[in-house]
Amino acid sequence: MLGPTPGNGGIVQNDRDCSIPALIADAYSGERTRLPALTSLRFVAAAVVVINHLRAVLPVSPSLCSAFPADAAVGFFFVLSGFVLAHAYPTLEGIGVKAFLLARLGRVYPAYFATSILLVAIVPSALLVRGQVDLLAVVSNLLLLQTWWPREGRFVSLNAPSWSVSTELAFYVAFPWLIRKWARVGIWVPLIAIVLGLTVIACVHVLAVDAQGFIYEHPLVRVIEFVCGMGAARIWRSVSGRRGSVSPLIATVAEVVAVGLLGGVLSFRAELLPSSVDSPSALILTWWARTGVLIAPFCLLLVSFGINTGLFAKALSARLFVFMGEISYAVYLIHDVINRIIADHAPAFSRVPPVVGVVVYAVVLLALAYIVTIAIELPVRRLAARRLRKASQRHAASGSVTKTWKRVLVAAAMTVTSVAGVWVAFDVGLDLRSRVGNSEPGPRLAVFGERFELRRVVLARDGEWLRLELEWRSLSKQPLSYRVGVHAVDTRGLILAQADHKQAFGGTVFEAETIWLDRLAIPIMDLDNASRLGICLYDLHTMLAVTASETDWDGHRLLIHLPGSAFSPQPAP
Repeated sequence: MLGPTPGNGGIVQNDRDCSIPALIADAYSGERTRLPALTSLRFVAAAVVVINHLRAVLPVSPSLCSAFPADAAVGFFFVLSGFVLAHAYPTLEGIGVKAFLLARLGRVYPAYFATSILLVAIVPSALLVRGQVDLLAVVSNLLLLQTWWPREGRFVSLNAPSWSVSTELAFYVAFPWLIRKWARVGIWVPLIAIVLGLTVIACVHVLAVDAQGFIYEHPLVRVIEFVCGMGAARIWRSVSGRRGSVSPLIATVAEVVAVGLLGGVLSFRAELLPSSVDSPSALILTWWARTGVLIAPFCLLLVSFGINTGLFAKALSARLFVFMGEISYAVYLIHDVINRIIADHAPAFSRVPPVVGVVVYAVVLLALAYIVTIAIELPVRRLAARRLRKASQRHAASGSVTKTWKRVLVAAAMTVTSVAGVWVAFDVGLDLRSRVGNSEPGPRLAVFGERFELRRVVLARDGEWLRLELEWRSLSKQPLSYRVGVHAVDTRGLILAQADHKQAFGGTVFEAETIWLDRLAIPIMDLDNASRLGICLYDLHTMLAVTASETDWDGHRLLIHLPGSAFSPQPAP
């Protein structure tokens, strides 16, 4: 993710977009069915995500990432997706549900599958979840179902940013029902989506899941943005129907207001975040601060730029910008592959001057994205366009889908849901039993912010991997809402390799004296010149102070000496 993901191809009335040159020409021609400015905005959002992720492997200004956060860009994608689909498919009467779903799957899956296979071939460690090959994670990723059930560690795995493509796929499945119901009940559709999403958020605490990950990535929560985007498309349609009355001056003022409102919300939304997520109301407030508060500005942005008579919309309709928007989905998918390669060869890339590294990164990323678009996306689009035309002809001749076919689809969906539910419940329960227990007196390695105690760190060499097991204890009743920073550092404290992750069962409230285990792994090849292991706990606001014998970062990161010999199973000193 990214139809919101940039995977919607050209933003058009139907699937006639068969090549990049044709798409650009059509967009530039100014047809009313085309929304070239929104295609360009899709690249802007994809670039924001890339820049934020690039900070992990190349020097990028933290202030730049703070001003343009990746989570906001992903939220824009979801709102945009609802807008685009409601605009392009105001009804499915002409093609049918089956043809629509096949066309949407054809838009996002081939490029996703190809880049995932490329990633595994080049970086086999991408298959690991917490240091182990997780079969369910691999299968769910290949099927684009990784965000459909709440299992910590699998939301973001394999090609990490693709979680949004999985969420988007759920929207595609729901869209035929949503657009049909919207025609019947209108405004009740977004209201029902909002109530459903907030109810799911409020009930997260009863599940042993990563609460913040669930709120940020699960389709039942993110559908709120998608449905609001559908509503924005209806507003846009009513405004564009009177385009003659929207002068360039008024449209430009609307664009400025939309951008200003979005900038203002981005500047203060962090102040809305609660200090903890230990109650349903705090979880809902977290959702509001991270995504909900941005929905209205995004909708206004899409409507104002979609009118396409304002100064800035006209500028974004230029051929170059539209072209960049057309390759943005491939940019989104490819960038994690490049980041993994750089991370796996960090010592070599560290010798490259920062400016040169960023420029070369951008050139390589855009070149590979263009190749993926030309070699994979466009041929599939041509095939999808032909199938949609044939489906439209068949549908017109035969009428709507038969009741028998509908029953088959419903039965298949119920079977898959039931099997997945049993599988996930067993999997989560088994993991809880193996990783959570009661506290017993034991040694204390470090205390983080008087909230968490790190009791033990076990290191074990396993082939080409250094496996770590961190044993934690909660010092009070509290949610696990922090990220754990695990860094292999040299004598100067510079990070050579890292395995940051969310606390196990993040967001779940643990009683005082509960202990649990974090298991992860770092490639041995990344430990060249590493002398110590750094461990810290942090969130969006703070990094917890550490009480221990050896620390750095002004007492906010624990340091543990790595043994110079082969890593045999033993507690860290």
